[in-house]
Amino acid sequence: MTHSAISDAADAVSRVRTALLSCSLEELEQAIPALTESARHLRSLEKRLGSAPLALNSAGRGAILQDLAALKRGLESATRLVQSGEALQQGWIRLLGAAAGYTASGGAASLTSSLASVTRVSVTG
Repeated sequence: MTHSAISDAADAVSRVRTALLSCSLEELEQAIPALTESARHLRSLEKRLGSAPLALNSAGRGAILQDLAALKRGLESATRLVQSGEALQQGWIRLLGAAAGYTASGGAASLTSSLASVTRVSVTG
């Protein structure tokens, strides 16, 4: 159970990373329940190992630590993907907002700042 909880979590993280890279909302929605279930199993594993820390031999502990380190790297990678996606989205929001006459905070741009670059106005008729 020890290794299966960690490997199941690693598989779930891998599916989430794949869904993030594919930009598929459907894939991401399908991957989240397995990730949630894996987190529950890891909490259970943590409690079991905490209550009996000497139950594993040194080779078993080493294998678990390696698996946990790999899981941590996968989670860090998924975190970076989410952060990059959020930064991209925020950048697009600022660009589109500026083009539509809004400030970075979301308020309407003042007319005086919009007209500051206008040096000449021509009125006929």
